[in-house]
Amino acid sequence: MDPLDRANFWIQHIHKFKGAKHLQPKASRNLNLYKTNAKYRASLFREQEMDPLDRANFWIQHIHKFKGAKHLQPKAATMPLYQYFLLDV
Repeated sequence: MDPLDRANFWIQHIHKFKGAKHLQPKASRNLNLYKTNAKYRASLFREQEMDPLDRANFWIQHIHKFKGAKHLQPKAATMPLYQYFLLDV
């Protein structure tokens, strides 16, 4: 299945070509569906509490304040490789 079809960006039409008059309604329906979903996804992307520069600044200050932010590092960062790859099981 096409990734855009899975994301509901368009409906895939696999039919034998019957002529332009049969293709036009399907094409316009796909264009409308694509436009609607593109606007929705753009609004999701734009809806952010702070802009990217402020977010980067926040995390830099946070890591500096907590001296490396060890509480945010995953446990796997300090595991021996044999445990990480489950070779000890």
